[in-house]
Amino acid sequence: MRNCPYCGKRHSNASRLRKHLRQRKYRERNIFIAAERPGAVGVGKPDYIGNDSKNYSPISSTETLQAVSQEDLSSILRGIQADFGPEFGVLTKSHLSHWNRMSEHKQDLWYKATSSIPYLLNGSHCWRGRAPLARELFMDTIREISTENSMTQKTSETQFRVNFQGEVDEAFDPYLVLSQLIDPDPNKTAFLTGLRLPSVDNFGFRLPCDVSTVVEPFDETNNQVNLTPKYSFVDLHTGSADGLSTVIGDCRKIWLLYPPTDKNLKAMQSVDGQRAKLLRLAHQLEGGVLIKTTSSHAIFIPVGCAYATFTLQGGYLVIKDFTTAKSLNAIASFIFYRLDEALPIEAREVCFDWFERCLDVTFA
Repeated sequence: MRNCPYCGKRHSNASRLRKHLRQRKYRERNIFIAAERPGAVGVGKPDYIGNDSKNYSPISSTETLQAVSQEDLSSILRGIQADFGPEFGVLTKSHLSHWNRMSEHKQDLWYKATSSIPYLLNGSHCWRGRAPLARELFMDTIREISTENSMTQKTSETQFRVNFQGEVDEAFDPYLVLSQLIDPDPNKTAFLTGLRLPSVDNFGFRLPCDVSTVVEPFDETNNQVNLTPKYSFVDLHTGSADGLSTVIGDCRKIWLLYPPTDKNLKAMQSVDGQRAKLLRLAHQLEGGVLIKTTSSHAIFIPVGCAYATFTLQGGYLVIKDFTTAKSLNAIASFIFYRLDEALPIEAREVCFDWFERCLDVTFA
């Protein structure tokens, strides 16, 4: 089908028809358009993008995801408070909602500010074959840490970093992070970011075609891995590119995401360079959504949004960056509010590279 069932307009392909049906006046009608390549994908507001039962394993069934989405939000926030500290009780007053239970007003905040709302996708579709096992990534990590020149012959953007108590700590022993996978310490949690592990490329980490039901991706790059033991908390930060993330093995996370509206970007600018951003801003930020992920899921993170993560069960998070024709305004706003100025020199150059790529895609 290439004709719109409502206005009758004919489109050259299914992708353009899907884009047409994502307009606000059609979004609530749950129209499904079959992709013109293997595998049926949906358009509209399904609980799960790519939820054709023939395309994924029973562990990622829609029943499981619906159970997650219907879980009482207040009980999830109480769990965060119990595991990560009473100070996170402030989240109960922050007007969060489940990602697939957003009001129309909250959806509009996202669609006007960035490329899309956040979405869950099928995690198994992110790999050419199977996903790497946690033990395979663990062995890669040991080799990465133990390589004599891993910290001396790389730029800061290709080095892994040890994060302890909210900031990079070069003196912290990375092997202690590995030990916390076995014996997590809620009072001295540390995690690794920016690991470049060969198994990720060897197993073919990629954007699933289901992403095209939301946005059309370009320039997939920057595969990296974070190692986050239980109790790891990554404070609010903003991304200068659209992102796809999936966890490996038994790892479980809670994500809080906020759209890059003018109000939110001004708030982020006011605490730039400071710690405890989420605790300072939770009552100010608008449009916040909560998403829980396991290895069954991949999460699409729109460019420019501010997000924080809580790790409920330790493990690996695999990340990829890309851009879209809809990302230009969000990247421009990120730069306009000078949020790039707190980045390291190399990271800031990468930010402007993404802006140039987005310009090329938008005006191509």
